[in-house]
Amino acid sequence: MLQKDVDEILPKVQRICREKRCQDMAPWYCTLAFLEDRNYHNESAWKHILLAEQTVKNKDMADAIRLLKIMIQARRTKKYNPDFENFLYGELVWLDGKIKENLDQHHEEQISLYGSENQISGFTQYYWNDMMRKILISRVAPLCIRSNYPTRVLQYLNMADNRIFQLVEKRVVFSPFDEDYEANSRDGDYEEFIRKRLSSFGTITG
Repeated sequence: MLQKDVDEILPKVQRICREKRCQDMAPWYCTLAFLEDRNYHNESAWKHILLAEQTVKNKDMADAIRLLKIMIQARRTKKYNPDFENFLYGELVWLDGKIKENLDQHHEEQISLYGSENQISGFTQYYWNDMMRKILISRVAPLCIRSNYPTRVLQYLNMADNRIFQLVEKRVVFSPFDEDYEANSRDGDYEEFIRKRLSSFGTITG
């Protein structure tokens, strides 16, 4: 979604949420929270995702709200700390359960055949796995880097890249076309390989 689309839609959704005329307000609160999150209005997004959570009426919508809530909480958290880690742990256990629960034969076959290529190219694998990767890579890893927790960065990125392959009994970590792949595979220096890839997130120490 482009910023101009956010700017166009936001006032309309704000009006609907303010007037509260819909029988089911949860989708509208969730939409407002999403738009506010896009604009980095963290506390307002948090307020509205909680309202969505309180008024939701069906399971699918509740799942969508829960995913967005994790993302908003990660963004509004200023420093990675035990409280956030405890919150995240519970949410990742739930999300991992959703990944396993919804992983059917079709997805297993597609991931087994094309999973590594799709992941390297940034293509979708499977909705629940995509959401886990989005949360960990775009929200949690940068928070850990800003908070100087390099070990946690490596652990979360490892989960993001490899969890789905553990479930389909195929573990592909690096592209064989990467110039560092052969050396790092041979030496087993997985951590050093990942560290080289963290420059796009920022500088880490430790």
